[in-house]
Amino acid sequence: MIDCIHFNSTVTEKIYKRYFTPASSRVISITHKDIADNREKNPWSYTGKLRITSLAPAKPFKGYNVLCQALDELWQEGKRDFELKLFSPVSVRKPYMVVQEEGFAYSQLGKIMADTDVLVAPSVWYETFGFTVLEALSYVVPVIVSEHVGAKDIVGDGGIVVKAGDKEALKKTIGALDAESLEKLRKNIREELQIKTWKQFLEENDSLYKE
Repeated sequence: MIDCIHFNSTVTEKIYKRYFTPASSRVISITHKDIADNREKNPWSYTGKLRITSLAPAKPFKGYNVLCQALDELWQEGKRDFELKLFSPVSVRKPYMVVQEEGFAYSQLGKIMADTDVLVAPSVWYETFGFTVLEALSYVVPVIVSEHVGAKDIVGDGGIVVKAGDKEALKKTIGALDAESLEKLRKNIREELQIKTWKQFLEENDSLYKE
């Protein structure tokens, strides 16, 4: 009975189409009212220590265990020029972790992104979208996302998509990041990506309804 389904990502579209074929559908990525283009407001220089940020809860379904396994191995192999910033309680604190258990206020996001070299969203379950990825890109912060994160659609050459649950792929990707590769990703975000505003999102939805 539905004329058209608005999918917020190709991940959502893929899962829904396992079960039925809609009469018509469109993939339109989403945003929220607080998203702004902050790419010119976030100057960056590499400190020599890779600052990794995860804004998701430290839960297995969010890929937390996979991320820790990858970082544990890098640490044990003597590659210790990194830190992982977390904003939720963790069961075991690792030596490379910087933990803010009480979470964060949205007003702190700019400061968090200014102190971030790469945002990681390694979910093993399916994420229909993932606003943290868009938020990171809006501050010209490169991202590493799993293939199960719907926001992979908007990453382009401003980040890296890895296989969900693949510890080796995540480890290799993080281990290869350096000042040069990070600057290249940031350049791609500044020059190639579009940060969708709330106004653009409304216009796209309005157009879809009118069709």
